[in-house]
Amino acid sequence: MRPTRVLAYVRVSSDAQERTGTSLAGQRDEIARYCAALAWPAPRFFVETESAGEENLARRVQLRALLDTAQRGDAVVVCKQDRWSRDTLFFLQSARSMQVRGVKFVSLAERFDLDTPEGRFAATVMAGVAEQERDRIRVRTVGRRQALRDQGCWTESRAPLGYRRDPATRRLVAHDAEAAIVREVFTMCIGGESIEGIARELRLRAVGRADGPPIRWDKKAVHHMLRARYYVGEIRRTDGGFIAAHEGIVPTEVFEQAQTVMQARRKGGRPTGAASRTRSWLLRSLAVCGSCGSKMGAAYSRSDAPHGYYACNGRMRGSDCDEPYARVDLLDHAAARECVRRLESVRDLLAAAKVEDTTETGDDARIGALEGALEAAKIRRQRAVSLAVDGIIDKVDLTARLAKIDDEIARGQARLAEEGRRTRLTDPTVRAEALADLERLRLAWQRLNVEGRRAIVERLVERIEIRGGAISMQWRSVESLCAATGVGNLFPAPVPMSAEAGGKRGVGR
Repeated sequence: MRPTRVLAYVRVSSDAQERTGTSLAGQRDEIARYCAALAWPAPRFFVETESAGEENLARRVQLRALLDTAQRGDAVVVCKQDRWSRDTLFFLQSARSMQVRGVKFVSLAERFDLDTPEGRFAATVMAGVAEQERDRIRVRTVGRRQALRDQGCWTESRAPLGYRRDPATRRLVAHDAEAAIVREVFTMCIGGESIEGIARELRLRAVGRADGPPIRWDKKAVHHMLRARYYVGEIRRTDGGFIAAHEGIVPTEVFEQAQTVMQARRKGGRPTGAASRTRSWLLRSLAVCGSCGSKMGAAYSRSDAPHGYYACNGRMRGSDCDEPYARVDLLDHAAARECVRRLESVRDLLAAAKVEDTTETGDDARIGALEGALEAAKIRRQRAVSLAVDGIIDKVDLTARLAKIDDEIARGQARLAEEGRRTRLTDPTVRAEALADLERLRLAWQRLNVEGRRAIVERLVERIEIRGGAISMQWRSVESLCAATGVGNLFPAPVPMSAEAGGKRGVGR
């Protein structure tokens, strides 16, 4: 039956296959001869250079256009089934869809008829063979790329800014004009310019490859450049290590100096500028990601909304962490409320602690007795070991004795630690100083600026985690707070007040 129209689909996976494999021109000629021999209409060609894997179907624009165009009475013609697809499921679904719509599918190499059970079975088998071959190609390709990478060759799709890939050796060679730009970026970083400032400068200058459009510079792009070791002439092997592979365009000492500068900034070594958007964030530099443990950095709203977000630095650097962004205003409010509650609870604990009716001499005597018992247990342990060495007791007896003595030593150490804690908490002077300091901070909280509040948070909290948009705070022990009082106030520096001292009460509670 003569079709109304012939829609021909021709495809190669890459430009290299076009040159060395089944070319697009060869496929077009074969389909044209077939149609002429059967006196069919001249084919309308849909031409594509794209892989036939299932993961690439979204990028196969011409194939989707053909499917949208095909109507009842049309014939879709390909030279070979794997030109249409190497994915079994997609082939069967698309073939069934065309069959239902009255569109005939013809593969010149296989010559099966999808209108018959035998033809559909043959098509299914051939689709499975094509998918298996695609998997084998992928394994061979990946293995070859890994082998080349381990030899120092550049196997990525495009050479980075500052380099070109030598077609003969497959290694990177410097591009002088672009290499000067790369070195300038490292110099700007070492000189104190912020990552955002560098990105802004590169955008203003419309910096890009000499043979391409300007690069879309942002903080991530600049970070990637400053941490890329291929700029010192090294390539990462498949086992994770690095090998010297080509000429570096950035001296090693300059590269390492830039890493040191960025590390210091991430740890808070560089003071926040007056114009910094994170200056007013309470948990800045204090919170960590509850999913991966990375420091929480900053992300900003793309709209005009005033709030920003705490964002996992690991996620922003491309790790597998999927911790969502968390709104700063909500978390800071929750953290402030919890800190005030902690100040109040510790104050109440110290105020309610009973001072036992013991003299300083009695405390010393009790601690001395515990220390004496602990020392005696350690001596008994040494004697038991000596008895075993002399052959007086056997190994089984020694093990039993040591287990009993070690348990006694552990309990003695725990009792001694508890006694020291109780003594510190019941010491009237220490307790009064800590109580007064905590009450002073609690009352001053409402009048403190963000720096003052952040200083209190650092003293109260051992660890702050953000997970799933919620905050978790691990408090320092009451004993550590009292110990801090023993060497000075919990907050010895002058209390920094906000611009609106004595402002509204209840804020942050």
